[in-house]
Amino acid sequence: MSVLCVLIFHAVPAWLPGGFLGVDVFFALSGFLITSLILNEFDATGGINFARFFSHRWFRLAPALIAMLMIYGLILILFVPDATFEKQGVATLLALTYTTNWARAWTIKESADLGHTWSLAVEGQFYLLWPFIVWTLLTLIRNKWVLCITFIGLAVLSFAVRLWWLGHGATIERVYNGLDTRFETLVWGAVLAAYLRTRKNELNVNLGWPALAIMGCLFCMAQWTSVLYYQAGITGVGVLAALLVNSLNTVKVTQFKRAFEFSWLVWLGSVSYGVYLWHFPVVRLLLNFDIQGASLVGAVLCITLPVAALSYYYLELPLQRWNKQRASLSR
Repeated sequence: MSVLCVLIFHAVPAWLPGGFLGVDVFFALSGFLITSLILNEFDATGGINFARFFSHRWFRLAPALIAMLMIYGLILILFVPDATFEKQGVATLLALTYTTNWARAWTIKESADLGHTWSLAVEGQFYLLWPFIVWTLLTLIRNKWVLCITFIGLAVLSFAVRLWWLGHGATIERVYNGLDTRFETLVWGAVLAAYLRTRKNELNVNLGWPALAIMGCLFCMAQWTSVLYYQAGITGVGVLAALLVNSLNTVKVTQFKRAFEFSWLVWLGSVSYGVYLWHFPVVRLLLNFDIQGASLVGAVLCITLPVAALSYYYLELPLQRWNKQRASLSR
């Protein structure tokens, strides 16, 4: 659902002004999933296998990104005679090295066709730092509640850093793209993972419908250039996303969970990473042909979904399976 909102926002912003909030949902979900994996491994083994963690992350994320960038570069060579290294080549390197967010934050490079990779950069940098942060905290803090409170403190710290930048005249681009200012949303997902670790998945309060309703209103009204979004919106969406994840993760089977179990939604979720990777360059391409509105959204879906499916079934899944088999044989 989040990737569809982002796709619509990039294709026809007037239809869903707050569709960019889908990225915030990605962040919270990623923070929850990654932290859950780390906490479960630490509880089971007393440590964290960093090599295996980074290997799994790389094989999950990098191959599809590399494939997209290679095809993008090939299209430039064949069909865009005025493409240059200074314009598209640097943007490709930024995406490949997971640094697009900082180039945008400091207005060094716009990365027009690959601007959406800023969020991949934020997540990549988070994955690089977070396992060491969590391992350090788990080593120093044995009380599960104290760990949860510490995570909340880290989220509040990121919120404070964002307010500090706003108060000192930082640009919207700096606040929107920086890891330090976006760290909070990922950590709210981690807070939920830490809380469920203390309660053993006993938080059976279904706040899913209210959270979904509020988030739906925000998706229809929010503006990424609004100062209010940076003052309170990022925090609000992070908390709402965590409540949604909790309702889907711990509450007994209800109508709310069934609403997310339609087969087409489950399938779209499985290929959502590829959809996110491919949709933005496709939107940029189709805009050159003066395709707009519903026709643009339909065309983007018709191109992006098959490409994302091919990427998922013939590149991402085989490499992930191979990596898991390799890891099991090396033990």
